[in-house]
Amino acid sequence: MPNVCRDCSTHPSASATTAIVAHGLGDLLDRFIVRDADRWTLATYVFPSSAEQTARVQAIVAAVDPAQAFTGLTLVNRELARSFVPQFIKGLAIGTAIVIALVVAAFQRLAPVTVCAGPDRHRV
Repeated sequence: MPNVCRDCSTHPSASATTAIVAHGLGDLLDRFIVRDADRWTLATYVFPSSAEQTARVQAIVAAVDPAQAFTGLTLVNRELARSFVPQFIKGLAIGTAIVIALVVAAFQRLAPVTVCAGPDRHRV
């Protein structure tokens, strides 16, 4: 007869997860399954190898339950790439405005700033 825990086998409603946690092995499951009161949260790992597979998995997740979160390195990288150029241009504009304001504050007049910022007319 296999080695079966008597406490777990006498409770037909006990789930395998509850049994594993009861035996002190909850650390093995904490990365994948978490119970909060009467609600369970489950993490599933998939590794799509193409954009088509990623789109298919995302469609499956949305079809099963739109409240589910579908995330991963590929999706995060795609979102960062999409927002990089606008954010970079915004940061460049803000940085340029700050530098110009500091130069104007240092010279205390606008004329020397235009001379410094403009092309050098004395070079041949």
